[in-house]
Amino acid sequence: NDNTTTPATAPPPLTAPAGPAGSAFWRVPTNVPEGAKRGDVLWVQPRPDAPPGARGWNLIYVTEGATGALTYASGEVYVPDAPPEQGARPLVVWNHGTS
Repeated sequence: NDNTTTPATAPPPLTAPAGPAGSAFWRVPTNVPEGAKRGDVLWVQPRPDAPPGARGWNLIYVTEGATGALTYASGEVYVPDAPPEQGARPLVVWNHGTS
């Protein structure tokens, strides 16, 4: 039984295709491509307003719409720059419904 631990390291950068600049970022394709899955990321862009000690991104990703069809949605991701003190870092998720 190996009881060694790996030292915590800073989180890796978010890797996904860069989205278009400016307001074009929010103009997403109407249809999700065949073979896409929930959680697939279409594109990302860095957020300049991340809190001190963190990095942030806007992202467009695939989700299931009210009709059950796959569609695109947007979200924000923030990741602390510092590694967790020990073990895994808790995950905090906040969302709101849309119409």
